Amino acid sequence: MYVKGVSIRSNIDYFKFHYPEYYQDFLNELIPEVRYVYEGNVNIDGWYEIKKFYTPPIEVFAKIAGIPDPIELAKDIGRYSADVTLTGIYKFFLLVTSPHYLMKKSSNMMKTFYKGADATVIEKGKYWFRLRISNFEDMSEILEHRILSFSQRALELANCKNVLYTIEKSMTKGFDETIAFFEWE
Repeated sequence: MYVKGVSIRSNIDYFKFHYPEYYQDFLNELIPEVRYVYEGNVNIDGWYEIKKFYTPPIEVFAKIAGIPDPIELAKDIGRYSADVTLTGIYKFFLLVTSPHYLMKKSSNMMKTFYKGADATVIEKGKYWFRLRISNFEDMSEILEHRILSFSQRALELANCKNVLYTIEKSMTKGFDETIAFFEWE
């Protein structure tokens, strides 16, 4: 499974912005090929192997920075990525669209960032929906939460209040898809 370089760039920016004092130690822990990319040599339009360039660096960074749970770090990165991606000219779009339309568009973007992956809103109500992620090899809990926290923050930026998500089924638990339930006020 492959991830678009722009997502790796988001990881780099997050690490450098929030934890600059740990960045050099982090680089020193990476294998040479991955270190080269995280030194700033990432092609934002290129594709990178998730199992090498994406999930392990988050785990390494959590260890170096003393963050006990890399999943919490992944959630923060997902939220940060939404803030960076969905502000500026996209902020107006967030304010005039419905949360369901936003998630439909976000679902379509999954293929843009994760080669071959699918995400679909499978059920919806006034203040909730279920999102299915499928065709995603190499899914990990870290990656699952990074993706879902991005969506959570996108809904918050669209003025939804108290947005929560619950993972009902997970590819990391042996299912062939991940189903996440989102709700808000």
